[in-house]
Amino acid sequence: MLKATRCKNDPARNWRRKKEAGLTAAALLAGFVVLALMSPGQLDGLPGLCLWSRIAGQPCPACGTLHALCSLAHGDVGQALDYNRNVLVVGPLLLVVFIQQLRILGEGQWRRMVATAVVHSKKSTPPH
Repeated sequence: MLKATRCKNDPARNWRRKKEAGLTAAALLAGFVVLALMSPGQLDGLPGLCLWSRIAGQPCPACGTLHALCSLAHGDVGQALDYNRNVLVVGPLLLVVFIQQLRILGEGQWRRMVATAVVHSKKSTPPH
């Protein structure tokens, strides 16, 4: 039996996509705000989440990334690099994901705004 394919204009699909984008953007923003409100030293008081370091007894390649992101949120790039150099990739990647989610949320709105502006400009242009 053939499955019905959904087109890009499917309202249910668009709603689900925008909902997921909104939740992702909100989570990224909330994470940034929390890291900006905390100091890297305060993170030391939290329980360690790295399974690799618990099992192997040594830090994994990602250990220190949360501290590095916290330092980056405070604008201290040098300290962020001291914690973990992968922040050079992770930080911009998270920013790109955040911007991408905002673009998904705004899809279609630009076209409507431009179309509305064009229609209004044609109405207000005097005939020759």
